[in-house]
Amino acid sequence: MIRRWRLWLSLFLLLLLGGLLLVPQVRWPIHGWLRGEAFYHGMPTSYWSREIQRWKGSGGYSGPACGNQPLQRLTWADELKQYFGFATYRMPEVLDTPPLALPVLRELTEDARPEVRSCAVRAIQDLRRLAQLKAIDLDPSTIP
Repeated sequence: MIRRWRLWLSLFLLLLLGGLLLVPQVRWPIHGWLRGEAFYHGMPTSYWSREIQRWKGSGGYSGPACGNQPLQRLTWADELKQYFGFATYRMPEVLDTPPLALPVLRELTEDARPEVRSCAVRAIQDLRRLAQLKAIDLDPSTIP
């Protein structure tokens, strides 16, 4: 009888752990931590890279803001969400030039996708201009 309870308990805990890994707020930090990525707002560089790709693919950006890279096609699931009004893509917060996002932006400049790199470079350039205007003290060694 005790053996059966242990089996059910371990099966329940395994399913609970698997279910938790389906939640992006749990999965992405673990993924980024294992890869040694920089974090901004609790999410790693790989998460922000994906968000930039989704934003650029949604048509919710203007081409010159991040370079002249072609749009990515939306998946059928994204198109369905947009059709029913569930998906509203806004510019990812990491591109809104906050100084705390600089480590993530530096890693995004080395991303494999050119559209992500161009957005990161543009955000860093905007951050430099903002730093000059507001006289924010940025460490020059952290800016590529």
